[in-house]
Amino acid sequence: MLRHAWRIGFRNVELETDSLEAFRIVTRSSLTLSGTLLVEDIMDLVSRPWNINVFHVDRRKNAVADRLATMSRDKAIDESILDRPPGEVLDLLKQDSFRIQ
Repeated sequence: MLRHAWRIGFRNVELETDSLEAFRIVTRSSLTLSGTLLVEDIMDLVSRPWNINVFHVDRRKNAVADRLATMSRDKAIDESILDRPPGEVLDLLKQDSFRIQ
């Protein structure tokens, strides 16, 4: 998603992740996986001239993103832009809307 945000011109981005290790990598507070191609890609994106605010979110409070990630597990890694939410997450979106009200 960061690559897509950069490509379309966003320069102020809020990134939420339920992975504590991903949070630590992006905020440079962990060297656990340093040297891997994925981390090198992330570091390249993070070091560009833009503002990225990163937040760690409890998986239970990030149910839609968690469901989307689960749905994509068996698919090839690429970027997908959805123009509407898949039916599999509509129940979770409805639950979220009740929490916000």
